[in-house]
Amino acid sequence: MKSQIKISSPDNYGNMKVQLLLPDKSYKSLRFLGEIKNRCFHTSRKPENQKFNKLNGIGFNHELISVGGHLFDLIKIQYGFNELITTRKFVLDNGKILQFKKNDLDKQIILPLELFGLELAMEWERNKIKNNNSNNSNNQMNLF
Repeated sequence: MKSQIKISSPDNYGNMKVQLLLPDKSYKSLRFLGEIKNRCFHTSRKPENQKFNKLNGIGFNHELISVGGHLFDLIKIQYGFNELITTRKFVLDNGKILQFKKNDLDKQIILPLELFGLELAMEWERNKIKNNNSNNSNNQMNLF
């Protein structure tokens, strides 16, 4: 499958523009998604029309979130007058994947608004590392 994401070369400050390519759409076949600065993906959403009401959440392009690990770790969203922050890994593990084939749109991963917050995401990542370490220790003990 051809990539739907276009990431510009870094500018003089190391920032990269992220765009979505939708060649089959006659209207807005190239959409600006945000910018990557200092390993953080910055974007904005309008609460009144860019919220996925069914899950009370915000959608991200799945390809960008799943393969963006070599480019960014954090996600910051200007959401109305608020700033929402989370991590890329947290979105991948806690978001719900949806494909809107009817509208010929990109595959989305939706994170509910109540799951945003850097503290929540970092605590989740610490627990995941701790659980992985204890599972590895248990697996090593079972070898003997």
